[in-house]
Amino acid sequence: MSYLLQAGFAALALNLLTMALGYLVGKWLVDNERQARAISLEVGLQNGTLALLVTVTILDSAAMSIGPSVYSLLMLVK
Repeated sequence: MSYLLQAGFAALALNLLTMALGYLVGKWLVDNERQARAISLEVGLQNGTLALLVTVTILDSAAMSIGPSVYSLLMLVK
C-alpha cells in the first residue's frame, strides 16, 4: 500500500497522458474511432509490460520494478 501511495499519482498521470496521446495521434493519423481506441489501449498496456521486463530481467532490480508494478495495477483497474 505504501508503494501505491508513493508512486500512484505519477503512474496514473503517466497512464492517462500516454493513453490520451495515443488516442489523439491515432485519431489524427488513421481518422478511425475504433483504431484510435485500439492504439490508445496498446500504448497503455505495452508501457507497463515493457517496463517490468526491463527492470526485472535486464536491470535485475526488484526495487526498480515498483513503479511499473503500480502502473500496471492502475492500468488494469482503469
